[in-house]
Amino acid sequence: MKVVHRYDNSIYGSSEEPSFILTNRKGELLFLPAGKATTKFQGAYFNEGNELSKIINNIRLIQEADEVRNNFSNFERAYHGAVERFHMTELGVVYDVENYWGFSQLSLDMRKIYDFSDQGRIYKTYAEKDSLIIEYTKFKDATLKKKDYSLFLVIKGIKTYEKADLWRKESYSYDISRRSNPPELYVYDALRLGVDGNSRIYFAWHNTKKEALKKAKRLQQEANKLISQKAEEAKKATSISFDDSLINFSYLCSRNALLSLNVNVNKVKGIYAGLPWFFQFWVRDEAICLPAMIKEGHDVKDIIFRHLSNIGREGMMHNQFPKSDLKSADSLGWLCHSISLTLDNFSAKEKEMIREKISVAVKALLKYSTINDLAISKAKETWMDTDYGNDAREGARIEIQALRIIIYGLMEKLSSNELDKSFYRNLAYQLCQKVRADFYKNGVLADGFGDFTVRPNCFIAYHVFPGMLQKEEWEKVFDSAIEHLWCDFGGFSTISFDSRLYCPEYTGEDNKSYHRGDSWFYLNHLAAISMLRLDREKYKQQITKILEASAKEILFLGAISFNAELTSANRLKSEGCMAQAWSSATFIELCHELNSYH
Repeated sequence: MKVVHRYDNSIYGSSEEPSFILTNRKGELLFLPAGKATTKFQGAYFNEGNELSKIINNIRLIQEADEVRNNFSNFERAYHGAVERFHMTELGVVYDVENYWGFSQLSLDMRKIYDFSDQGRIYKTYAEKDSLIIEYTKFKDATLKKKDYSLFLVIKGIKTYEKADLWRKESYSYDISRRSNPPELYVYDALRLGVDGNSRIYFAWHNTKKEALKKAKRLQQEANKLISQKAEEAKKATSISFDDSLINFSYLCSRNALLSLNVNVNKVKGIYAGLPWFFQFWVRDEAICLPAMIKEGHDVKDIIFRHLSNIGREGMMHNQFPKSDLKSADSLGWLCHSISLTLDNFSAKEKEMIREKISVAVKALLKYSTINDLAISKAKETWMDTDYGNDAREGARIEIQALRIIIYGLMEKLSSNELDKSFYRNLAYQLCQKVRADFYKNGVLADGFGDFTVRPNCFIAYHVFPGMLQKEEWEKVFDSAIEHLWCDFGGFSTISFDSRLYCPEYTGEDNKSYHRGDSWFYLNHLAAISMLRLDREKYKQQITKILEASAKEILFLGAISFNAELTSANRLKSEGCMAQAWSSATFIELCHELNSYH
C-alpha cells in the first residue's frame, strides 16, 4: 500500500500492513489499520480514570484502500478517488468522506481493553431525535442476570443507515506472531452508514448515555474549531530542519508523535510510555523522554517535581507512577540527568526543593543500595526488566553506576557549602575509580560486576557520563560492542550473538527475546548520539545506518509516523509496542545532536 506524509511538501513510500494512530491528549486514541486488521488492540478507545475501554473496532468504506496519508493533524485512507479523513478530538472522532457514493461499514468491539470474555455481550441500537445511539451492556456471564458495565456510542450526521447486525470472527496476524492471546475475537458489524458524495459523521462515547449525548452535541457544534486547533498544533514552527527529506520527515513525525503521547489524565500531566498498551506513566520512560522535551522548548517541571515527590524510603521510585510492584534502579539517575540539562531554568527556591528531595534519596541509596561504593539493584530493576533463563541483571550494573555518578554530580552542583560539595565529589570519584578497576578489562566494559556479557548498556554509560573512561578506552569498548552486537540493518542486539540466550527473532509476549536479542530503537538512538560525540568520522557508517533504519520504520512500517518499541535483531521490522514514547524522544534528541554538528 502507498504511504504518503504531507507537511509543507510530501514524501511517499510503500508498506505491507500500515496502520495509524491519532490521540486527543486526554488519554484516548484512534488506532486503525489502513487495510486489514492486524491486532485486537486496533480501534477507538474511551479513557475513564486511566482505564481504557474499546468502543469502535473499525470504520471503513466497503472496498479496499490503496493509499494512507499522514497529514499530521489527521489521517486519510484513499480508495481510487474516494477519501476517508479521520480527526481525533477531545470530544470524539470526526469522520469525513469525500467523492464516494455507497456505504461505510461500522464494526464494534466494545469492552474494557483486557476483557476478552465472549459471554454476555449485548448491543442495542436506537434513535433519539437526531442522534443514533448504540448501547452496549456487558453481563458477567451468558445468563444475562448480573450486569458488569455499560458503554455508549452516539453518532450524529447520518443521513441514512442500514442495520448489519452481524457477529464476525476476526483473526489478527500480529497477535499470532507475538503469541498474544486471544489471537482472534468476534466483532460486531453494527451498521452500514450511507454516504452520498461528501459526508461528515460524528462519533462520541462515554460510559453513560447522558455524557455521550452531551459530547456528541458539542462535537457537532465545535468540530471546525477543534480540527483547526489540532492543525495549528501539528504545524508549529520547528527549531531545526534537514535537507534530507527522509530524515526531516522522520523528525517531524517523531516530534508530533511525542506530543501525541503527552497527555493530561485525571489532572496529571505526563507522557504515556506507549500505545496501545503502555497507557501509563512509566517513570524511567518519562525521564528518558525529558531531554527531547527540553530541546523542543516544552516545560517539564511538572513531571520532574511529580517524580521527585514519589521517591520511596529506599531512595528509589516505583517503575510506574503512582505505584507498581517493581522498583526502578535508574529512574532517579535519568531524572537528575534531565534536571542537569535545564538547571538554569529553575528558581533558587525550586533548586533548593530539588536538593532536599535528592539529598534524602542519596542517604537512602547509600544505606540500602550501595555495597563497596557500587550502586546495587535487584532483579528486574534496570531497564532490562524481564527474566528469562535466570537473566534478570541483579547486582552492580554498568549504566546504574554511571547514573549514580550523575546523581552525585547534580548534588554537588546544588550544594551551597564546600563541605557538602566535597562529600558528593568524593562519592562520584570513588565510584568512578571502582568502575575503572572492576569493570574495564582488555578493552571491554563489563555489563555488571563479574559479568562480561557484551550488551549495549555501555552506550548508556557513555551517554550520561563519558568521563568514566578515556577516549581511547571508550573506542575499544564501542568497537567491542559493534563486533558482538551490530545488526546489519542498523542497530544493536541487546545481547551478544554468541550468548546462549541470544534470539534473532522477536518472540513476543513470552519475553524470551525482549532483552536477549531484540534491538530497541531508543537504545540505538542513544548509541548513535554517543558515537557522534566520541568520533563521528570513525563511526559514520553505524550512525548513518541507525538513522536510516529508524527513519524507514517511522515513515513506512507499523503505525506510520510513530517509532515502535523494537525490532528483531536479524532484520528491520516494526515490533513490540507500536508507538513508544522514548523511541520518538531519543530520535528527536539524535536529530538535535546531528543538527548541532551541521
